Amino acid sequence: MGEGVSIILCTFNGKDRLPSTLEAIQKLDSKVPIELILVDNASTDGTGEWVNDYFKTSNLDFPARYISESKPGLIHARVAGIKSASFNFLLFCDDDNSLATDYLSVGFQLFKSNPKLGVLGGNGIPDMEGPEPDWLSRYQKSFALGPQAERSGKIQERPGYVYGAAAFFRKKPLLNLINSGYHFYLTGRTQTQVISGDDLELCWLMQLMGYEIHYAENLKFFHTMPPSRMTTDYLIKMKSGTAAGSGLLYSYRYFIQHPNSSSFKFKLAYFSQLLKAGLIFQKHKWKQAVKSQSWEKNLALAILSSRWTSFKENYSLAKALFSQLQSKSEFWKLNP
Repeated sequence: MGEGVSIILCTFNGKDRLPSTLEAIQKLDSKVPIELILVDNASTDGTGEWVNDYFKTSNLDFPARYISESKPGLIHARVAGIKSASFNFLLFCDDDNSLATDYLSVGFQLFKSNPKLGVLGGNGIPDMEGPEPDWLSRYQKSFALGPQAERSGKIQERPGYVYGAAAFFRKKPLLNLINSGYHFYLTGRTQTQVISGDDLELCWLMQLMGYEIHYAENLKFFHTMPPSRMTTDYLIKMKSGTAAGSGLLYSYRYFIQHPNSSSFKFKLAYFSQLLKAGLIFQKHKWKQAVKSQSWEKNLALAILSSRWTSFKENYSLAKALFSQLQSKSEFWKLNP
């Protein structure tokens, strides 16, 4: 496993977004050995043909290759990239990210100086393609924008996370876990759904394996914000998608807090959360029916509804995920 950074660029129908992302990658500090792995996640707009032509005609000064992953879901694309990576550090770059020129060198040095560092997140700066809505500052983290902590350094929360856009990961522990047959239940974005949680899943697994999660304020990248995303309807859809992973993510939360608990105790705790989620949703639904509505109240209700639905519909999968966590005990360092 070589010393360097494998940039994993996952895309779905990203032909029109990729040029600026690839241009920024070519301007990165060349002191760090890199490779680019572009994973096409079931695109239907000719992205694959465009990428292959681009790689043939561009004079890239680093290795670059194209991979097609036909199974929809961001996590499947990322796993394909991880398996193909040659270097010991990974950088997940979305197809609407433009990395600052020193992004690699800063991140690489932080990993080299801290063997416990497993995940490193940066500071997303909005690249607005239209007017900035007045509500964006309140919800910027949902769009992978802005600072992820009050200061640079270790994320103290457990479980804690940084957003997956432009995040570094240490490859070896993830690859070992994948090669053991670990199954990821949170698939991430697909063509028809905006269900997230895969970022949290990867971060929480790294914490379970004894690694730290850090944020670095001086790691800066630009995140393109098209007008189609800067609507309250899109925000509601996206936040609902995040809440749709609640039932499955609870398996991680419970296991991290109670690693030696039985499946029966997990079942009791899960259905307690289901009951709580349902009561909270019904309470807010009743309040909204008798009071004036606003889009933010609709947002809150959509999140609560999605969370309740997630717990109602996903017990079997959550139970299987909890059992998998129990069965992989050789990977976990529960008191890092």
